[in-house]
Amino acid sequence: MPRTKGSKNKAKHDTVEMDYSVVLDKKNSEKCTLESDVAALEADINGLKVQLKEKKTALKKISKEIAVLEEKKRQQDEEALKKEQKEQIENAIQKLLDDGISMSDILNKLGK
Repeated sequence: MPRTKGSKNKAKHDTVEMDYSVVLDKKNSEKCTLESDVAALEADINGLKVQLKEKKTALKKISKEIAVLEEKKRQQDEEALKKEQKEQIENAIQKLLDDGISMSDILNKLGK
């Protein structure tokens, strides 16, 4: 059978009074620690941003230098190839001349 309403149905818990000043001091201390951590991280981030900017500038400069050097190398390779082809042609003409073919015969064959 259920109990009737009355004092016997009341919860028998001890009421604990919380000392809010201690909890508040603890939370304020945690907040100060977190704020200092955030400030330190922001300073680190700003320092890293400066380093990143310097590195990007250096990378861009080196990339331009590489592009210039690659173009010069390409031109040098083309000149070497032309020189080699010219030497081969001169050697072939000299060989034909040594074999007894006249220069006019060689030019006539090239003209056809």
